[in-house]
Amino acid sequence: MERRGHFLAEFWRFLRSTPLAANIFAVGTLLFWAVKAAYLDHLPPAFPHAFELGKVVEGVLAAIIAGWVFYMFFALLPEFRQKNTIYPFILSKVAKIAGDCESLVREVERASGMKLSFARSTEEDLAAAFLKIPANSSTTLVLRSERFATWLELFRYRRDRTRATMQDILNHGHYLDAGLAVLLLKVNDNAFFSVAESMDQHRVASPHLSTFTSLFFHYMADCRALEKGHAPHCPPPQNPILPALG
Repeated sequence: MERRGHFLAEFWRFLRSTPLAANIFAVGTLLFWAVKAAYLDHLPPAFPHAFELGKVVEGVLAAIIAGWVFYMFFALLPEFRQKNTIYPFILSKVAKIAGDCESLVREVERASGMKLSFARSTEEDLAAAFLKIPANSSTTLVLRSERFATWLELFRYRRDRTRATMQDILNHGHYLDAGLAVLLLKVNDNAFFSVAESMDQHRVASPHLSTFTSLFFHYMADCRALEKGHAPHCPPPQNPILPALG
């Protein structure tokens, strides 16, 4: 019984993933065919050769239904199964991108001594925290040279990690939902990464990190939206992959 329930649930998910317009057209065709068979076929011919025309119409209806069945079970169903196989990998990568942002929030929290929340902190909270962090101070990230990274080096490290993860996801873009793809591209194109990239070869002129407040807040907002957009795609008990980011 449990296996049958799982099968029915998966089949329902498959039906919901199929194009709505194609399904409506197919159902409409079936209904018209049923009306024709139950009612129209029993009426006297309204004009010469009406019976022959009815047979042609019936053949067209049968072809439409056959094409819909073929499209559903020989094109969409294999793709649905492939997507089910690859999507946990994609979702884990999406969680990693949001997790990288959350790690930066935790680093800012540690350096400033202020309590911050990935899910709830405002731009004013970040501004107060960044004002307490000297721009050229060190972070907890240890580089290959066995020294602690500066903030710009940490930003560059997280940026490179995020972009590498993004590339892994986009390599399987055929299976990516359009809404999730838009959220990913917004994170990839955020101004925080662009500005950090242009500055990572220079010392920050400001004595603290307040220069990055607005940029980082919008980056965090994009990652929040990504985490929220990611969660509905995760079937229980995997939902959500990111456990209650605070």
